Amino acid sequence: VDEGAGSERIKIEMPRGLDLVVLHPDAAEDSSRREVYQSLGVRNCPPAIVCDAIEKAQTTPGTKFVSDLLSYFELLFWFSHKFLIGARYTLVANTSGGIYANSNRLFMRSNQPYHAEYLLCLAENSQYNKHFLDEMYQASSVSTRSRGGVTWEQWLCDVAGVRWYPTLSDPEDRKSVV
Repeated sequence: VDEGAGSERIKIEMPRGLDLVVLHPDAAEDSSRREVYQSLGVRNCPPAIVCDAIEKAQTTPGTKFVSDLLSYFELLFWFSHKFLIGARYTLVANTSGGIYANSNRLFMRSNQPYHAEYLLCLAENSQYNKHFLDEMYQASSVSTRSRGGVTWEQWLCDVAGVRWYPTLSDPEDRKSVV
C-alpha cells in the first residue's frame, strides 16, 4: 500500500513471513522491468490472497517480528472491508510488555476513566503491561483513516477484539457477573 502524498501519505510495507513471493518494490516501480516480470507471469496480488496469507501466518507457530505484526494488522484493516463484513480474526499482537498475545485478550491504552489502563493504575503497576496492546498500534499511520466506513480504532475493537475496558459479564451467559 502506497497512497497519498506528504503528511497524508500511507505506506504499508509487505511483511515478512507470508507465504507469498513478492517482487522488490524498485522492480515493480520501473515500467520496463514490470513489463518483463508480467511477461514471465508475475501478477498483482488480490487483497483477499494477502489477507488469507496474513491469517495463515498469524496462526502458524514460529518467530514473529514486531514490525510484521503491526503490518499484518494494517493490511487486514486496509483490505478486509472489501470482503469480510462482520468477520472477526484471531490475531496475535505485540503487547506493551514486549510479549505476544491474542488480540482479543488485550486492552487499548487509555487514561480515560473506566478504561482498563486507568482502572488498573498502570503507572504504579507495570506488570500489567503484558495485557495491553503496544502503543505502536494506536499510533499507526492508518489510525487517522477510515476504510469501508470503519475507523482504525473501531477495526481494532470489532475485528481484532481489543477492548477498552474489562467485561463485567460473561459473554456466554449475560446473567453471570465476572
